[in-house]
Amino acid sequence: GLGDGIDAIEVFAAARREDRAALEVLHTEARYIAYAVASVTALFDPQRVILGGGIGQNLDMLRDGIQETLNEITPLPARIEAGTLGPSAVLKGAAAIGIETAQEIVFTKRVGEISKL
Repeated sequence: GLGDGIDAIEVFAAARREDRAALEVLHTEARYIAYAVASVTALFDPQRVILGGGIGQNLDMLRDGIQETLNEITPLPARIEAGTLGPSAVLKGAAAIGIETAQEIVFTKRVGEISKL
């Protein structure tokens, strides 16, 4: 109902202007996020779940819907909080994993070379 080529930033902006279609999209997305969170909490039983990126930045628009759905579908709903890394949380996490993996490869190779001496 929002048209083609609309991205998440525009949906959140429209919802903040109280656009009915955008608010419905966020309501639906909050339910989807809640189901994903419930799946994770069923396995790990955390006390809180941190949502980052664009979702975390706009958690004020989603939190109530997420929490409401969690309360409906799970007996152990975790507290939902926004991450502090901002919109590039995924990129920062991927970069950190890449650096860690590269260090492990280099270290393993160096240790292997030294042990051959």
